[in-house]
Amino acid sequence: MNITQCHTVKDALLFCIEQEQLSFESYRTQSQATINVIKKSMWDQLANDELRHRTLLTSLLDQTNFISQKYVASIASTPIEFIEIDSTSSSRSIIQNAINSEIEAHNEYLDIAQHAPSEEIRQLFLVLSQEEMNHKRTLEIELEHI
Repeated sequence: MNITQCHTVKDALLFCIEQEQLSFESYRTQSQATINVIKKSMWDQLANDELRHRTLLTSLLDQTNFISQKYVASIASTPIEFIEIDSTSSSRSIIQNAINSEIEAHNEYLDIAQHAPSEEIRQLFLVLSQEEMNHKRTLEIELEHI
């Protein structure tokens, strides 16, 4: 499933919650796989941010007036897929995949912000989209050091 297959805001939220969970698991796996303290800290921070995003999105599921609205994605989105982490996966490809996923999440949050019923919820999705771009920059800096 991807965001373009969502028909209600609830569908879109559930999709984003699932993607945040995948991001969290991927970043946690990377943290556990590294012994470099600085890199471990970066992966831990990214994982914690994604967990916080998931918690925020889950809390929105209680807002029935918002989640029952129709949703038609205005972006052409592809599913966020993390590559399998194994001994043949290069650090470069892992980070590039994570960057692509952050861009995808950024675009999806911007799209959902357009459907927000209030300025408060719109701002929440704009903040989430900006945080995903901050993650992208963090990962790009790491990529430059490889």
